[in-house]
Amino acid sequence: MKLKDIVTDYKISVDTCSLRTNGARIFFSNLENELLKTKKKLLLHQEVINELKKYISNQEVKKAERILKEYKNKELLDLKKIANYSFADNIFIEIFTKFRNKYNLCLITQDKNLAQDILALNSSNSVKGIKKIIILGIKKNGEYEILSNNLKKKKIIIKKGFCFKKGTKVIKNNSKIDIDKLPIESDIIRNGNAKKIQLKECIGSGGEGKIYKTDTNMVCKIYKKDKLIKETEDKLKLMMSGKLNCSGITFPKELVYSNDKFVGYLMNKAEGDILQSILIKPILFEKFPEWKKLDLVKLSLKILKKIEYLHSKNIIIGDINLQNILLDKNQEVYFVDTDSYQIENYPCKVGTILFTPPELQGKSYKEFLRTKKHENFAIATLLFMVLLPGKHPYSQQGGSTPKENIKKGNFSYPLGKNSNRKTPNGPWRFIWSHLSYSLKEAFFETFKNGKRYNVSDWIEILSQYKYSIESNFVSNEMFPKETKKLTEHAKQRYNKEFN
Repeated sequence: MKLKDIVTDYKISVDTCSLRTNGARIFFSNLENELLKTKKKLLLHQEVINELKKYISNQEVKKAERILKEYKNKELLDLKKIANYSFADNIFIEIFTKFRNKYNLCLITQDKNLAQDILALNSSNSVKGIKKIIILGIKKNGEYEILSNNLKKKKIIIKKGFCFKKGTKVIKNNSKIDIDKLPIESDIIRNGNAKKIQLKECIGSGGEGKIYKTDTNMVCKIYKKDKLIKETEDKLKLMMSGKLNCSGITFPKELVYSNDKFVGYLMNKAEGDILQSILIKPILFEKFPEWKKLDLVKLSLKILKKIEYLHSKNIIIGDINLQNILLDKNQEVYFVDTDSYQIENYPCKVGTILFTPPELQGKSYKEFLRTKKHENFAIATLLFMVLLPGKHPYSQQGGSTPKENIKKGNFSYPLGKNSNRKTPNGPWRFIWSHLSYSLKEAFFETFKNGKRYNVSDWIEILSQYKYSIESNFVSNEMFPKETKKLTEHAKQRYNKEFN
């Protein structure tokens, strides 16, 4: 592509390192000529100048300053200062993310890591209408190369091994398993090999049954009588046929029997407290007093990695919610109630209204098979409630119930000028303000416009958010006391150029 075509069709920004490279003088002289012809300007962020003075030797500063001075004298610089960021790289990631749908964008840089991050924005599977993004690198002789075709994105290959089939039709077999007496504490049960196992104290109970310690290194779930049906036994056998093994996911390991009749199963023990209780503000600081926003992002990524494993096996969790995920004192994550997961033609028969997408609201969970698209809504809801601790995305000030808001897509957190002005009072609007633009965009598109981001999309978005926090690009405060501020001058320039 010729330089004149790039100048004509793209908004061009420049990174610090390109101003000090050996061929910079020749390249920027050629670029200057094309800018003069088209009456275009080079976008320069104040942070680039700050970084020049902070990180580069005096000689290199003078070289870069001479280039910038000539551009300024000829009115070829469009100087911008959007906010006070610690690193210029963060500016480019934020700006290119925000305006990739509006303009063709070009960045001049020698930083290949930054180039890869920017080019990755070209290939988002979930954001539609993206314009072209290219990267120019300057050669020693002053010529340039387009790096967009030279940098290959690393492919992450997940070795699937065994994988369940995709379900096509709901299986129903409600034949009851009759048993006179359920085993309780101190009773003996047997596994499929007739090995004796003794139940110890009960450590939990729920709608389907009770959990007991045993004289093995596993715990045992004993179902209630009305939950003992042939369909459950067959489903568990299918689950165990895959020999699934992922740390922290408490898959069924062995079926157990009493008087030769199926009564439950053995599984690894989960540790910790449920996320629902931990994410209540006082409890959060009591359990993890040193936590910052970065810790919530890391927690989210741990959760996503486990869901990614399950999806790679064609397993749909179904009933994703804050009650089914535990976190221990070592910040290890555990998934529980895995016997409810959707496997092939066996549906997840339970669900939580606040994590159910609008198209499934009011339907009987046991009558249909969920898809990953359905699951992606629940995943987004879960992530929102982790990053805005305990707050549901459809809670709002003076509005309907979250259930009604889900049906209507009535999401109250703003993106730019898009807002119904019903964001809940308290810290929530401050937390939202300090999230990265790409994260706010993903939540807004999900909950307002009905788009669904898959697990890999969220991992990419949150990995970039993690990088932004670690680079001091966005706030690391768990509960910031005010919204993110822009200077009045920055607001005026921002609104004039981009709105």
